[in-house]
Amino acid sequence: MAVVKPFRALRYAHSRAPRLNEVLCPPYDSLDTELQLRLHLRNPLNAVRLEFGQEQPEDDAVENGNVRAGDFLRGWRDQGVLRRDSVSAFYLFEQAQGTGALRGIFAAVRLEDREAKVILPHLETRPEAVKDRLALLRAAEANTSPIVALYQDAHQFLAELFFDLTDATMPLLDFKDETEAEMRLWYINDPEAIAQVQDELAESPLVIADGHHRYEAALAYRDEMRSRTPGWTGEEAWNYTLMLLVDIEDPGLRFQPQHVLAHPGKLPANFLSRLEESFIVGEKALPSALPEVAQVEEGLYDLSEAAERKTRIGMLITGEPHFHILTMHEAVPVNGPLSDARKRLDASRLQGLILDRILGMRGPDLGNHEKVATTSDVRDVLMGLGSGRFPLAFFLNPTPPEQIWNLAEAGDLLPPKATRFTPMVPTGILFNSLEGTL
Repeated sequence: MAVVKPFRALRYAHSRAPRLNEVLCPPYDSLDTELQLRLHLRNPLNAVRLEFGQEQPEDDAVENGNVRAGDFLRGWRDQGVLRRDSVSAFYLFEQAQGTGALRGIFAAVRLEDREAKVILPHLETRPEAVKDRLALLRAAEANTSPIVALYQDAHQFLAELFFDLTDATMPLLDFKDETEAEMRLWYINDPEAIAQVQDELAESPLVIADGHHRYEAALAYRDEMRSRTPGWTGEEAWNYTLMLLVDIEDPGLRFQPQHVLAHPGKLPANFLSRLEESFIVGEKALPSALPEVAQVEEGLYDLSEAAERKTRIGMLITGEPHFHILTMHEAVPVNGPLSDARKRLDASRLQGLILDRILGMRGPDLGNHEKVATTSDVRDVLMGLGSGRFPLAFFLNPTPPEQIWNLAEAGDLLPPKATRFTPMVPTGILFNSLEGTL
């Protein structure tokens, strides 16, 4: 299945960037212009200059943010800000906050066409985003941020190996970021351990959790380089891409829910009774028709605690001081040409049984941001209700990772950004050069 290789990471030199928390940044698609500017001003060596360079009014195809990112990367290598490790390795990464911790392994993973069914997406991509990431690859000749992919470790062999390693060796990096999340990084450069990791990962396909646009861009860049390289061997670094590989059963793995704001026009007079055709409709009294964030979060806690394996959807209606909990009846069919895996998603059941069947919202309505908006932030939901822009809000539980896996195996892709992997893996822990061979 997947071919993974150790690599020589580019990392910040401690002498030049002693406080790593000051040079990390979110992945490009989690950066808005305000945060981008703040990070540019915070530290002249912040990785935002590589991940998402600022655009200037006079920019063109020759001079732009991506071209400057490549210039910064080469300049930082020349100046010793970034240094390439002398020995190829896998890098075990841990990101811990509160009682939860995510563990994964940074590796160079061979790029595979979708038809091979080795590396499986679960989201569609937007051409303009792929084009932007491809331009960055051309300019920087490096992966500036990792794609996050899931693997299955049925016997928990790798989990045991990682536990033994972290218990017996000191980490290369150990620091806290601005949010007090603790980041740790270890080498895996023992030949026997490397072979064990490769053998175990060869047994499983990989499912992309985050980084679909980066993966499509990496495929396009590989194809470009192959067309320009007569006699290519397959061992060139651009045949691979940087990934953080995470066990699907890792307790720190989570997909944030995407709550839905809806403006169907006028609500049907019998809306609640129509809901009872597919759901048991319960409610929890709220102190006001526009509750505080904490009050909604209490409702979300009740939603998740009661969910078990059933579909439960929270609902707020503008002007009503109730948090409704909709529990789906058994064996209610979701119509449409969807795979069984997709029909099991709470989002599909919301769309099919409520938005489509009751509210008549389908097709173009679902792509119209004036009619339907999604967000993982409860504050945004309450702002949408309070402003009068949307009269309805629906709250979903996080999508279980196994549902994401089943969806990917079925080849049924969700719209871009329909899911959001968490915790967000920061850019700047390490980079991967695409020059030379592995």
